[in-house]
Amino acid sequence: MTEQHERLAKARRDAGYRTAISATTANGWNYSTYSQHERGQRGLTRKMAAKYAEVYNVSPGWLLTGETALLNSSAGQLDEALMAKVITGVERADTEDSAKLTPEARARIIARLYTKMNAAKTQPREYLVQAIEEAMDGQGLDDLFHLYLRHNHGCLSLAELDDASLPEVLSVVTCWGFVMGGASKAGGAASA
Repeated sequence: MTEQHERLAKARRDAGYRTAISATTANGWNYSTYSQHERGQRGLTRKMAAKYAEVYNVSPGWLLTGETALLNSSAGQLDEALMAKVITGVERADTEDSAKLTPEARARIIARLYTKMNAAKTQPREYLVQAIEEAMDGQGLDDLFHLYLRHNHGCLSLAELDDASLPEVLSVVTCWGFVMGGASKAGGAASA
């Protein structure tokens, strides 16, 4: 497999998206642009390769040039403690809401969150706080979020939250986005 578009299509299929439209719908990508990338009608930029690589859990270099490192460098070693926090957060959000995620959607959310938070381990606290705020943006769940913080973490704001709880809170908030209003974003399987 030597062509960018073939690698992109393989990465999509390996990530569990049966069609290009399911991948674009789940991730909010422009279908026309994505399909041109996957059909080889348009080359990938580094920025687009990085965006696709993050979701498909492959290296941008592999998508662009076919370099041998298929997985992201952060995916080489599993941080069991971080994975446990991600899974706990996703399960808590899924059980606290009336809408339920399919197993495929839950797995996709867990994989995406783990990848992002594993990469974020070297980032300052502000990185995770900003990610939580971005996940909350437009969800209209501020009252629920404050109730969740008070009930599960004994605090009233992100400023009071301890660093160790940030990954769990990010996973819960991201899951809410899928369960409460983003089922269409979850890969058509509703579907990290």
